[in-house]
Amino acid sequence: MSLVVVLILRCAGLYSAPKTSVNSICIILYISTLVVVIIVAISTELQSLLDIHGLQQHVSSPTRRTPDPNSLLDLVISSSNNISSTPVSSVTVIPSHYISDHDLVTFSLSSKSQIKRTTTTYSFRKLANMDVQAFRDDLTDFELFTSPVDTADELAEQIDQVTSAILDKHCSLQTRTKLTPTKPDNRWLTPEALAAKRLRCRLERRWKKHQRESDRQAYRKACRSANRAITESRTKFYCERVQAAGKDCRSRWSAIKDILHLASPPDSSSVDYNQHICDSFATFFQNKIVNLKTSLTMKLAHSPPNSLFADKPHMSEPLSAITPPSADEVLKLIRSMPAKSSPMDSIPTSVIKLCPDIFATLITRLATISFRDGAFHSIY
Repeated sequence: MSLVVVLILRCAGLYSAPKTSVNSICIILYISTLVVVIIVAISTELQSLLDIHGLQQHVSSPTRRTPDPNSLLDLVISSSNNISSTPVSSVTVIPSHYISDHDLVTFSLSSKSQIKRTTTTYSFRKLANMDVQAFRDDLTDFELFTSPVDTADELAEQIDQVTSAILDKHCSLQTRTKLTPTKPDNRWLTPEALAAKRLRCRLERRWKKHQRESDRQAYRKACRSANRAITESRTKFYCERVQAAGKDCRSRWSAIKDILHLASPPDSSSVDYNQHICDSFATFFQNKIVNLKTSLTMKLAHSPPNSLFADKPHMSEPLSAITPPSADEVLKLIRSMPAKSSPMDSIPTSVIKLCPDIFATLITRLATISFRDGAFHSIY
C-alpha cells in the first residue's frame, strides 16, 4: 500500500518569514484517499540536526517563491541508514501559481510489505482407515499371483504398478498444503519462563517510553531472570526427553538430534543435481578400486616372493551358484525392519509390514529371478 503525503508551510504573510513553532504542525488524515496533509514550520538549524541524527532529505529544487532568489525551505526527511530501501519516493515540487509563496511538495510513502509466508506440501495415506483384509484379497486375486511375468525388470514393474493401483483403490493418496511456521519451537518453555518473558517485554516498553534509570535497571534485572528461567526450562525439557528414552536407541537419537538442531529437513535438490552426486560417488569409488588394484599389482611385481605372505590355497568347493533366499528368510527381514519409507518408494514400508507373508512371497520370487538371470532390476 502507498501513502501520498502533502506538505504545506503556513506563514504569517505572503512574503514574511515563517514562524518557527512546534505547535504549527497539523496532521489531517483522509481515510478514503489515504492522503496526509502536514502543515509544518522549518527551522534554520534543521540541516545540522539532520547530520547529527543520520537523516536525509529528498527535495532538491526550491520550494519558496520570492522576488529575491528562490530558496529551499520545505523538506522531506527520512532515515539515511539504507538509502536503497527508503520508503520515500516520487518527490515532486508543484508550483502554487502564487496562491502561496511556498510550492506544493508531494511524495509517496510506502508502508512495510507483509512477510510472505512459505508453504509446505506433503502427501499421505490414512492407512488406519484401510480395510486390510480386502487389500490382501485383491493382492492375491490380481495378476501378481494369477499370471506373474518371468523377468526381473517386468516383475518389479508389475509389483509396483499393481500394488499402487490396489492401494489407491483402498486408501487413496491425499495431498495437503500448510503454512510453514515462522516462530521457533518453544514447547519446552515452562509457565514460569513464559511469565518471565512477558515481564521482560513489559519493563522494556516502560523503559523506552519514559527513559528513566530506575526503569532501565528493572528491565536489565528482568532480562537476567528471564534468561535464567529460559535456560533452566530448556535444560529440564531435554533432560527429561533423554531420560524417558531409556534404552530405546531410536528415541534417544531423536532427542539428541533436536538438541543438536539436526532435525530440520534439508533443502530438496533437483533431479539433475541428485544424479550428478550419485555419478560422482560411483566414479570416485570405482577409480579408488582401480587405483588400489594398480598400486598393489606394481608393488607385488617389484617385491621378492615370500611364502609367509602367500595366499592359502582354497580347499572347499568353488562358489559357482548362489542359493536363492527362502520366503521364511524374507519374512523375518520384513518383520525386523523399521517402518520407515523414502519419498521415492511407490509402496510404503508400513504397507509391506501390514501384509508381510504376501510381500515375502513376491520379494522371494523377484530375488530368485534376479539370481537366475544374473541381473538386478533397473527400476530399483
